[in-house]
Amino acid sequence: MVLTVKPDEPAIWKRYCQRAGRLNDLIVFSPTEPWRFNPLDYQYRRAGSGHITENIVNLFASLAEVVDRGAGSAAPDYWSRAMNQLTRNATELAAVSRGTAALDDIYSIIVTAPQSPEEARSDAWQRSSICFRRIQEGERRPKSAIQMADWPHVVRFWLHEFPTLSSRTRSCIVSTFTTIAETFLRGELRRLFGGMTNVTPEDTFSGKILLLALPIKTFGELGRLAQVLWKHLWQKAAEARDVAINPRPAFLWADEAQHFISRSDPLFLTTSRSARVITVLLTQNVPNYLSVLSRAEVDSLLGKLLVPRTELLRLLKAE
Repeated sequence: MVLTVKPDEPAIWKRYCQRAGRLNDLIVFSPTEPWRFNPLDYQYRRAGSGHITENIVNLFASLAEVVDRGAGSAAPDYWSRAMNQLTRNATELAAVSRGTAALDDIYSIIVTAPQSPEEARSDAWQRSSICFRRIQEGERRPKSAIQMADWPHVVRFWLHEFPTLSSRTRSCIVSTFTTIAETFLRGELRRLFGGMTNVTPEDTFSGKILLLALPIKTFGELGRLAQVLWKHLWQKAAEARDVAINPRPAFLWADEAQHFISRSDPLFLTTSRSARVITVLLTQNVPNYLSVLSRAEVDSLLGKLLVPRTELLRLLKAE
């Protein structure tokens, strides 16, 4: 998978593939191409994927980290945990009441949730709120054993805990989620991520080269969020694949990588070689990484990216 920043990178990679006789293996993910990817639907359909709700929570947490970093702020732990709680309960409510969790439904649940305990009890809110309608539908739906155990917590959150938050706290938590979600519910990103799926991370494990032709210098923050979303799910899929069945090596390539790295990358790099994944992160200098991660996080990242010579020779000999 190839991430892009500069406008000329897609053309450069097309030339690479042409020279290597790999044009038929190239998948160009962009608004002008036919490829589409619905990340939430993908999470639900992935064979053997467990903890669906937490997977979606972690995805939005990864995107929120990038958004907060772009705004020049580091999100305190409370706000991160609070947004995760909001996402978790909205996702679970949508999943139980509708059988799946679509992004527009999660968004609607959050923006129609009660703003006070009095509103939660009012007939007017209950008649008009999608959040309350999903609670009613969820009450009637059959549930798995886990959903049955979690359901009272979901209902309590929306009807009691969420409405009692202070208005300022509640608005900050909600806006943290909606500023991300709305990006994928409008314009080009809705077309790319909001409908069918005809390309997945697993395609790269069978020999395809996925070129994310959404360069940041052209698409701005939308391009960065879209590529961070792909990177997050690609890394999770790489970790989950059975290399005994499919040992094909795979690679993740990012020039100007400071635009894409996150706190989860050092953890991925800890075991990525076992998943037969090579990660190439290019940047002009270490301070570029320090501008987005702490010194300890950068040291951890670089320590895992650099392969000792003896290990490299061993890997080459094994090949």
